Amino acid sequence: MSVSPSNSLEFDARPSITGAAVALLFGALVTLLATMGSMIATPFAFAGLLSIGYGVTVGSTRAVDTGTAGFVPAIAIGTAGSLSDPLTVSAVVCLYTAWDVAHNAIGVGEQLGRWTETTRLELIHAGGTLVVGALTAGIVLLFYQVTVEGLPFAALVFVALGGVLLLWILDHWV
Repeated sequence: MSVSPSNSLEFDARPSITGAAVALLFGALVTLLATMGSMIATPFAFAGLLSIGYGVTVGSTRAVDTGTAGFVPAIAIGTAGSLSDPLTVSAVVCLYTAWDVAHNAIGVGEQLGRWTETTRLELIHAGGTLVVGALTAGIVLLFYQVTVEGLPFAALVFVALGGVLLLWILDHWV
């Protein structure tokens, strides 16, 4: 008798397949956007994507966080290259979405198990995260266009990335 996910009695706490796939999709979008700005960003972007992929495969939030941190220099290098302002903000929104969806998939896997039907739950969560990120990005771009004249957009991106890094440090080390 073969053991399939439907007749297995053992609890599998790995992240759900849907959440892992959505997180990897957004990670791939970040990789694409960052490397459009500069090919120098490629190793950082692929290292970030591999780390997020590993994290959502085995259920490691540390690997997901490391992958997210790996994408930060990729986006910065892409921005310093030729990545336009809206594409830079899109990359940051995709990165935020990948990170949040990956953490959610890990949490859902730990609480409900890998083989529980959670597709709607996770797609709604991913959509909500994307909407919040897109609205925030729209406000940031509007604010930038209205108030910050003469300041390079890369400076605003570095300030935003510094804020994200500060929040991450406060969340994990304090």
